[in-house]
Amino acid sequence: MIIFSQKRIEDIFIYLFENEIVPIGELANYFAVSERTIRSNIKEISDEINRFGSEIKIKRNKGYFIKNKNNLKEIYSIFKANDNQHNHFDTYQDRIKLLLIKLTFTNTYIDLDTLCQSIFIGRTTLINYMRQVKPMLKSYSLSIKSKSNLGYRLIGEEFNIRQFIYEQLIDKNYESYISTFSSLEKEVFAGIDLELISQKILAIFPPSLFKITDYNRKNFTIHTAILISRLKLGKTINDAPGATFFDSQIANSMNQLINWLESQFDLVLSINETNWIESHFYIDFQSKSHHIDQSNNIERLVNCILLKLKTVFGEDFTEDQILIQDLIEHFSNYLPLKNILKFQKNPLLTSIKKNYPYAFEMSVLSLDNSFYQEYYHFNENDIGYVALHIAAALERKEDQQKPLKKVILVCGQGLSSSRLVEATIKRRFPNKIEIIQVLSYAEYQTQPLKAIDFIITTIPLKNERIPTIEFNYLAMNHSIAKLETAINNDSMQQRQLIELFSEKRFYYAQEINEERDVFIERIIHYFSKQVNLPINFAKEVVAREKIVPTNLNEYIAIPHVISKAIQTSKILVTISHQPIKWQGEETIRIIFLLAIAEADRDNLQIFFEWLSMLIDNQNLQQKMLDIKTFDEFQKFIQ
Repeated sequence: MIIFSQKRIEDIFIYLFENEIVPIGELANYFAVSERTIRSNIKEISDEINRFGSEIKIKRNKGYFIKNKNNLKEIYSIFKANDNQHNHFDTYQDRIKLLLIKLTFTNTYIDLDTLCQSIFIGRTTLINYMRQVKPMLKSYSLSIKSKSNLGYRLIGEEFNIRQFIYEQLIDKNYESYISTFSSLEKEVFAGIDLELISQKILAIFPPSLFKITDYNRKNFTIHTAILISRLKLGKTINDAPGATFFDSQIANSMNQLINWLESQFDLVLSINETNWIESHFYIDFQSKSHHIDQSNNIERLVNCILLKLKTVFGEDFTEDQILIQDLIEHFSNYLPLKNILKFQKNPLLTSIKKNYPYAFEMSVLSLDNSFYQEYYHFNENDIGYVALHIAAALERKEDQQKPLKKVILVCGQGLSSSRLVEATIKRRFPNKIEIIQVLSYAEYQTQPLKAIDFIITTIPLKNERIPTIEFNYLAMNHSIAKLETAINNDSMQQRQLIELFSEKRFYYAQEINEERDVFIERIIHYFSKQVNLPINFAKEVVAREKIVPTNLNEYIAIPHVISKAIQTSKILVTISHQPIKWQGEETIRIIFLLAIAEADRDNLQIFFEWLSMLIDNQNLQQKMLDIKTFDEFQKFIQ
């Protein structure tokens, strides 16, 4: 049998066989390649057919023709049949997928020549393909094993092979994915009636009872076809966690489908296979029908979370119906799949911890020791999803409760000027600024100033206690821009933040190479000599760290405790010369050790907002690593 190195060369052979004589320009145009490439391909064809007593000749000013064509009739018939059967696999990407299909759905080793013939490529090309697919397979813990005189076969856990089939061999992005079965899908599930499966699923899970998207229905059909095809090959799963069906209607319909699969395809589904298909039913269908007991328990869980948020953080979300409904829906869809998804990472976790550290911390403590821990252990991946809902609630609350900035306006140019400035500010910042008084310079000097966020002045003015913003009504746009910056950069919050730090709460650790718990205990021992800390503070910090480690990135960690025993909030800053092992192989060098008083929770939000800004800026983090003294740190903050 002839095997060409590329599918195009096979097509050129067929084209030449079907025509008496073909000019080189016609071949180049038809196959969209250069004449030089055509000449190279013609040589390969001629070399291959020589052993059958044929060759390709060229007739001057006419073109190419096959000499002794009759010797190649059988070979042409085989190529033509294969071409008609697989004309949808004529691109490089298609042939890669065809190779993977052959390896995935074969029980034994496949020899090199058989693989080449199956996907219409030569040996050199096949070996190149093998090298290219190895990284893709490795990401699923799969590999291709080769044995001399036997060939190749795919090896790995069956659970991973099925995931690979669904994610890599099925194209879910084409326009008619919902309504049709592609040639590729029919090739993957050769011998299986996909339409029959689709219609049966539609009958067992009718849209009148199961509000499911068409896209997810198709996904579940594909997963069902994967189950059938693998079981027919004798490939079974050894261990698969099951979904929790709280709704009897779902359970009954699922049993009906399993009975039909066993009868229709002569299969026996073990408990693991049943668990596998049921888990994909829940993942694909995301049914919103829930048993009353489940609904009651989930409402109880949400109420428990809200109570902890209020008692520990002082954040009252009991009137936030959006948050309540979002959490109920999240847990309703997520908890039944918790065991199934326990090995899957939250792809957003790093971003969530980085951008919403306050919401993440609130989620950690609100889920810790909840009654649902009896059934489900909430790890940091689970907590990350909850943190997104709480972050959104915090944003809504801030928008609703953000107080107006209380200012006084000092104007020395007279009433008309002061009225112009006052009217401009009120019109430009109606929901941000409240002008308490309009004062002349003389009045400003004699009146006590209380509960003022900042002073707007049309004359040069200094106040050591209250920030001042100079406003020039002759340069109105520039003045408004300065005022906008001042409003957004809340100086009062800046002062509150700075007050959380002091020289006694700063420590530069040199030449230390310790692991997390030992290091925490050592620095708390150091700080306890400088500031007043609760007796069991170190134990509480280490215990909190074991719930979910607080390292936010490769530099920063924020171990902490919120306690009634802490009277005034403090932040104990440690910068380590050497990396500290924090979690597994992950290390950090900057530690913000938080001692937060329950009555002083607002400072926690201020600090976390500043921390989010720091985490977003790699340059600032690098600069902070060079800090060795508190004076340097104070300048860094300011």
